[in-house]
Amino acid sequence: MGDHFNEGSSAELPVHSVTISAFYMGKYEVTQQEWLTTIGINPASGYGVGGNYPVYNVSWYEIIKYCNLRSIAESLSPVYTINNSTDPADWGDVPTSSNATWNAAICNWSVNGYRLPTEAEWEYAARGGLSGQRFPNGTTISHSTNGDTQATYNAQPSILSYDVSPTTGYHPVYGESSSQVGSFNSNGYGLCDMTGNLWELCWDWSSSTYYSSSPSNNPTGPASGSYRIKRGGGWINGASYCRVARRNNYDPFRYLFYLGFRLARTP
Repeated sequence: MGDHFNEGSSAELPVHSVTISAFYMGKYEVTQQEWLTTIGINPASGYGVGGNYPVYNVSWYEIIKYCNLRSIAESLSPVYTINNSTDPADWGDVPTSSNATWNAAICNWSVNGYRLPTEAEWEYAARGGLSGQRFPNGTTISHSTNGDTQATYNAQPSILSYDVSPTTGYHPVYGESSSQVGSFNSNGYGLCDMTGNLWELCWDWSSSTYYSSSPSNNPTGPASGSYRIKRGGGWINGASYCRVARRNNYDPFRYLFYLGFRLARTP
């Protein structure tokens, strides 16, 4: 894990090795249709709308509720516990500001229900089996011979980094929208959109110094914090934000038009 090129922030260092137990990872970011089926409403508006677009405008709090509701609907064991219950009906309304009770949610890593990936799982999956590369498919986000690209990101020359051409990029002008999931080829693990499209929330609390003390076996992040980790960059961001080592954070109660998530499961 970490910044092999020493071109990011100190939060991406030191580069270190971790061991990750087997896990399932969603091939795509969770779609608006999947969210609608479980929650009953589609919160997306204005930046790519349709059943096969990734869902956005959802908070970390809303996501863990979604995970348990979908697990229950599919006869899987729900992962998250709040107030000694795994049933979101007992949790009350989703908070719209920081909430100590929801922040204290417990994750049962041993059951088979849907959950957010850990930051370590996310980076392992994003690398697609490649060691020490910037992006899921190599060192650059490159332009392919058929005119497609490898990600939905902002390829404006003024903010572009590590690209082979300033004209490369699915959305070369700032302020357009996300793409439908699976619009580009998958990485070496068969996962799409690990770079760009939407930032993806992870389970972990954020700490800029965590890599200095991270356990080497199945790290799950700090015990507490103020912000949750998000990874992967979004369609509004330049290539430097889409590096697999890039770490950012976000309030668990807020939502964004370029922030979504991907599901994981324990076998």
